Amino acid sequence: AESAYWPGGELVYRYPSDPRGSFDADGRVVGHVNSLGLRGPECELEPLSGRARVALLGDSFTLGIGVRDEDTLPARLEAALGPERFEVLNFGVSATDTLQQVQYLEGYALRFAPRAVVLVFFLNDTERRSTMRYLTEPRALVGLRRYSHLLELLVASLERPLLRGPMEAHSREGYSEQSEPWLAVREALLRARDLLDERGIAFAVAIHPVLVDLAPGRYPFEDIHATVRSFCKDAGIPVVDLHEALSGERAAELWVHPNDRHPNVRSNRLSAEHRAAFLKREGLVP
Repeated sequence: AESAYWPGGELVYRYPSDPRGSFDADGRVVGHVNSLGLRGPECELEPLSGRARVALLGDSFTLGIGVRDEDTLPARLEAALGPERFEVLNFGVSATDTLQQVQYLEGYALRFAPRAVVLVFFLNDTERRSTMRYLTEPRALVGLRRYSHLLELLVASLERPLLRGPMEAHSREGYSEQSEPWLAVREALLRARDLLDERGIAFAVAIHPVLVDLAPGRYPFEDIHATVRSFCKDAGIPVVDLHEALSGERAAELWVHPNDRHPNVRSNRLSAEHRAAFLKREGLVP
């Protein structure tokens, strides 16, 4: 079994502007991969005495695109739980889905002997296109838009509102009872549950919302969240919905950058604090 990232490597993200003063002088954010292939500080295979180890599985939201090492979801969770008692390891891998994340758990993450495992679930895990990609992929006048920035802005401003409904329907299709990807996701979660239960390791799922229209009563994917929550509860898998932590926030204020809707420092802090409270309340961490 091998890590997903090159040990000792770097993850470099570059942005054309810095509206919140979050990046380096050249618009970059550099993430560091430790000698065992995980983003974050050095660690050993065996947990340190006196510290309970928590493993976070997920995609680029967990890995932490666009934020510094100390501001990723795992790092913020460690801070919220208390670093003197807990160590949280980042097993986030960009562009992965639930099936691949469970395979990574089986093939690599279990070697680190975690006390608890949290899988950060995102809605495109049932082979759905991301909302950003769906809304920004040109449909009309594709050839001409390549040569005119003004035309691109004009057509995109007209096109995106019309795509909102189809985008939401596209996401919901992935969670119908007839959806083979959703069936595969459910089977993967059950496999992770059974695998960890055999080893006496706590398991939980954290549902991360799409960062769009988070106001109560306006979030367009609450029904999908409810479907995932219901499945987890029926399967005996503790589940926390991170939309609760972010509800009422202005979505754009939680983005890394206007061009990048990955969660920023504030989003990760709010989510981590909510998740830490959940893990302690459910007795999933000592």
